[in-house]
Amino acid sequence: MESLSALKNKNPIQILKKWLKEAEKLEEIDHANAMVLSSCSKQTNHQVRLSSRVVLLKEIKKEELIFYTNYNSLKGQQIQNPVALNFYWSALGRQVRLEGRTKKISRKSSIRYWKTRPYESKLSQYISKQSSILKNRKSLEQQWQEAKKKFQKKIIPCPTHWGGVAFSPQRIEFWVEKPHRLHDRLLFIKSKSKTAKRIWKTQLLYP
Repeated sequence: MESLSALKNKNPIQILKKWLKEAEKLEEIDHANAMVLSSCSKQTNHQVRLSSRVVLLKEIKKEELIFYTNYNSLKGQQIQNPVALNFYWSALGRQVRLEGRTKKISRKSSIRYWKTRPYESKLSQYISKQSSILKNRKSLEQQWQEAKKKFQKKIIPCPTHWGGVAFSPQRIEFWVEKPHRLHDRLLFIKSKSKTAKRIWKTQLLYP
């Protein structure tokens, strides 16, 4: 396997794309695009609420990672603050950790992606009040059936509270499992050059 030291002058986004493709080829890995999204609320009474969940990466556009969510959910509210992402492919002995900020993508782009989603996925998202308290399971299933009847042979509109999120990484760490826990770690840090261009600086890290 290629040493991470040899990747110091590479673009980290291109490395991530390459690793994703290699993970997708392995039958042992389900949902190679699954990533843990960690976020936090703003500090209230000296307390910060931390949350983690798995989301699916849908696209890498330029240097932004795109995923979709309900903007009104706890996730949608917390990602207005800095967040972290984590990919882990045990079959490859690889991990990628990212830190950065997010922003909403355009409404037009969200609707374009919405149209590609399966009918059932659109229906469930249309009725979902994600993160809100659900009285009981029966209530959810009843709403599903009512919506199914309502939109029979009709187009399900993209909810205004649902759409894409673009994550812009400021730090990207690549991790490779090695014997004796002497793991290989390479960190990319984004900074501005004198010409105001964004550049990546690298550091090797102890395991």
